[in-house]
Amino acid sequence: MSRLGISILPDLFLPPDMNVQRIPIRGIKDVSFGIYYKSVQGNPSLRDFMSLMKECKIKRT
Repeated sequence: MSRLGISILPDLFLPPDMNVQRIPIRGIKDVSFGIYYKSVQGNPSLRDFMSLMKECKIKRT
């Protein structure tokens, strides 16, 4: 077992003190992504999460 993992993640919400190596990928175009959800009705956790994401987007722009 190597216990090694590799992920490509957007540079969002990753704490700088997290125990991971960050290597930026340079020379590529920005990629747009989104979140799909069926409904936030009856799902307070999802509703709160979506509100937080909107708040973070406003602060970053």
